[in-house]
Amino acid sequence: MYEFKECLSKSKKAKETAVLNLRTRWGMNFKQFEQITGLNILELKKTELDKLKFEKFISFKKKNGLIYGLKLTKKGFLFYNYVASCLI
Repeated sequence: MYEFKECLSKSKKAKETAVLNLRTRWGMNFKQFEQITGLNILELKKTELDKLKFEKFISFKKKNGLIYGLKLTKKGFLFYNYVASCLI
């Protein structure tokens, strides 16, 4: 029996983490994303996130007025492949 372990670059791990988290109804928590990848997605993909928000594919999750994550809107779930391609 063989054991297989996938080794991803930091960039690929970040992209995979982002698109997999978005597929859930809970979306992505920025702090958790940064702990897993070591990257800040708001800095890494600011232009893309602003565009997706403007097009109403994503919404930002807020607590006490502070943005802590994002999730897909109903429209975003319908066009998930487009959203994912913007973040990859």
